[in-house]
Amino acid sequence: MNRTGRTALVLALVVVVGMAFRVSWNALRDIANAIGADTTAATLYPFVVDGLMALALVATLVLVGRDRSFALRVLGTYTAASLVLNYVHGLVPELHG
Repeated sequence: MNRTGRTALVLALVVVVGMAFRVSWNALRDIANAIGADTTAATLYPFVVDGLMALALVATLVLVGRDRSFALRVLGTYTAASLVLNYVHGLVPELHG
């Protein structure tokens, strides 16, 4: 793949991750508020879950071998956590801010 193709692929990945992060933001913040986090912690909580997921995605692209396998496990775990938290947020109307 040439440099232009790689750049386009990375740009597309950044856009998709950014959109997913934005969609998930309210749900994760509302869940953090519901479990008693203060306003600052609740605002930062989406960075913990989805931010680590994005970081693990980048790690899977640049690492090799056992390190890549570990990054994939982290990516899978945090993706599942984000999906479950977003699902619970959708099921429980009282969580909506």
